Amino acid sequence: MIIFNFTSMKINVLTLFILIAMIFADSCKKHEDPPVVYYTASATIKGTLVQFKTTSTFSHLCIFSGVCNTFYVDPYNGLVNYIIIGLPKDVSTGMDLKNGDGGIQILYTDVNGRQYFSSKFDSLKIHVDEWQGHGGWGKGTFMAKLRYSGSQPPLNDSLTITNGNFSSRIWYYFQN
Repeated sequence: MIIFNFTSMKINVLTLFILIAMIFADSCKKHEDPPVVYYTASATIKGTLVQFKTTSTFSHLCIFSGVCNTFYVDPYNGLVNYIIIGLPKDVSTGMDLKNGDGGIQILYTDVNGRQYFSSKFDSLKIHVDEWQGHGGWGKGTFMAKLRYSGSQPPLNDSLTITNGNFSSRIWYYFQN
């Protein structure tokens, strides 16, 4: 004659259900993505402090300079309110760059989509505080007078940037 102990069987089944529920509960937890790392730039533009950020790095993927990065006021709206900082391919720590030096450029697009750029008729100064090369950091300061892209000299449609600074990682997709 076989005798079943229903009490111990109920406890075993209940324990099994609790374990399964705990496993499912743990697997259903929302696992948060790691925080987004932003690299930053800031500048006083027309007398107003503007904060920029980006998840991009300085790279060789540039049209107008050897190395560049784009910083945005709102990284989710890349059509307006951004600044591009372009440096020469041979950039290094301690460099003082000025308008007329090859490979440097600043382009700023305001909230209305108007583009301003550094031209040979305006001033641009960039000091490279730190340049560690591929995989490292690039940091520096800048100031500029930029001309609206729709105007030619002697028209005076320009803006002034002061107290500019940038800090970003460097990642060369194509090694030279």
